[in-house]
Amino acid sequence: MSCLFWNCQGLGVPLTIHALGDIRRIEHPSLVFISETRVKSQLVDRLKMKWNLNGLAVDKIGKSGGLAMLWDKNVVVDLISISNNHIDVEVKNNDLTVGWRATGFYGEPDQNNRHRSWELLRNLNNQSDKAWMVGGDFNEILCNSDKEGGNPRLNSRITAFRDTLQACGLSEIGFAGYPFTWSNKQKAPNTVKCRLDRVCANNLWSELYPNAQVLHLDSPGSDHKPILLQLQPRIHNNYSRKKRPFRFEAMWIRRDECEDIIKQKWSGKAAMDPIEDVIYKRHGCAVALMSWSKTVLNQPRKRIES
Repeated sequence: MSCLFWNCQGLGVPLTIHALGDIRRIEHPSLVFISETRVKSQLVDRLKMKWNLNGLAVDKIGKSGGLAMLWDKNVVVDLISISNNHIDVEVKNNDLTVGWRATGFYGEPDQNNRHRSWELLRNLNNQSDKAWMVGGDFNEILCNSDKEGGNPRLNSRITAFRDTLQACGLSEIGFAGYPFTWSNKQKAPNTVKCRLDRVCANNLWSELYPNAQVLHLDSPGSDHKPILLQLQPRIHNNYSRKKRPFRFEAMWIRRDECEDIIKQKWSGKAAMDPIEDVIYKRHGCAVALMSWSKTVLNQPRKRIES
């Protein structure tokens, strides 16, 4: 079984519907949570009929908002609670012996109202002591290494998110794929990327699915990447292949560009916390050097070999 979470930024767009259909066909998620649908529930009802799914929806507010949760008809799902920022359900296996909570969550996009998201999450935690999994776009990061470009996040905002997860007994499930799930899609030097989308779970849920992992997928039509929670990871999935660790190549130091890249990534203060600052800059150097090596050094070699 797998669960998909995606801030699609407009479910009424044909490209988005096509992209979601492709993900369903390739990944076969049993449960799908979509935020920022920006549509009325009638369109979600039409998609349910088209794809032969069960589900429910929250209407958009003005030109923004809107949630939907869809699931396969062979999955037993009971609604617990619903609002403009969440859909909370109980999911049961086929023999109805084991049930766990699944919450699709959408954090307040306005940082001045972000405290309401954390209050909502704490209230949801107080409603049950069952195995619990929460996924979606939280609209916040857990550390400044979750962000590349732009100004660093205020520590108070990060701490508020961390404290809420800790108070709820939630821990993040590890992920595979590109580290950032959102981008402003602007050209350098104005590019900003963040990891706003994630899946968290309490200890009871993690004991039920100790091998669960999250995959960051690629898809057009939104600034956010869809994220896929696999309860039992597939052995031969391209997304789950172990990434090659970063290694500094000795031949790079012969090129002037190498020194320029390192100076550029290491200059300035990227984070308020000195440890995060080092982690952020090291990651930035690694990503930039690998990209440079792939596009500048390896491509000519490939052309020669071909």
